[in-house]
Amino acid sequence: MIGIQAITWIHPINLSRDSRTGKVIWRNDVKVSNKFADVLDKMVSSHHQDRYLTAKSALTALENISHKKWKLPTINPLFWKVTFTGLVITIAVILFLNRRLPECGGKLATYQNTEYNLNIKYPECWQRDESAEPFSGKILTLIQPQENAKLIISISQYSGTLDNYQKLHIQDIENHLEAADIIEQGTNIVDNKPGRTIIATGKNGDENIKNFYVMTLRGNKAYLITYSAAIADYDKFLPTAEKMIQSLELQ
Repeated sequence: MIGIQAITWIHPINLSRDSRTGKVIWRNDVKVSNKFADVLDKMVSSHHQDRYLTAKSALTALENISHKKWKLPTINPLFWKVTFTGLVITIAVILFLNRRLPECGGKLATYQNTEYNLNIKYPECWQRDESAEPFSGKILTLIQPQENAKLIISISQYSGTLDNYQKLHIQDIENHLEAADIIEQGTNIVDNKPGRTIIATGKNGDENIKNFYVMTLRGNKAYLITYSAAIADYDKFLPTAEKMIQSLELQ
């Protein structure tokens, strides 16, 4: 934000944001190249996973932009040298403050279920709830220590196709999740087999939540993994949830 403030002369508090994406609106206040603007936008993205992972990658992106192509305001060259130095420092500070610290100090535990031939690794400090729910097929819930996020594994009998299962689950979400809004559907790989994904927002009581559903089939069984968190915490714990899902083994 310091970099944007330096070239627009507008304090971050007075910068507008897109109500839908959360992006800072500043490009109309100064003339710069789109590539340079894209780099700054990526640095200050409201979504952690969209930012540069390291200071080196951010600096490389800046270096790859030809200075001759920058459409910068006519300002004393010394100002730009100072601004660039400020940007370098800003990148380092932003990335340090927003670095992804491993959950539980990186210590992992393993859940094994011999009945369903299922293994999954999870942060050691997450609470493990093995109480089953026959109606929903839930066999496991992993809960973040402050209860800001959870990952649920459910298994049910199913003999149809993966695409149809995805469609059925979309209907189930729309029927049972309050204020449900399906915002994304996709494909992925689950333990080297085809999978499908759904991302939806909704409400749990008074709380606005965001859910990430991953599904796959093995024989006549459908496996559903649900990562659920308050919208404000979703991006924070998503990398941990993704690592858990990547560790899933279905034998």
